[in-house]
Amino acid sequence: MYWENIVFDAESPKQQGEFWETLLKCQMLTDNADGYETRLQLAGPRYLDLCFPAVRNPDRAQQRVHLILGS
Repeated sequence: MYWENIVFDAESPKQQGEFWETLLKCQMLTDNADGYETRLQLAGPRYLDLCFPAVRNPDRAQQRVHLILGS
């Protein structure tokens, strides 16, 4: 089993989604008023979708997951 989606509450979904999309060389899937979604292709048939739904007041508490990007 592997993660398929990571969801980030976003005040500015497009801006935040495009930042990660550029950084990780992802492919945009969705860009509309409800949010932004981009796909990071992993090895083989696996992928990770980064989802940025529009949220008025996102929770600013410490996050439960710490991502380490790199090899």
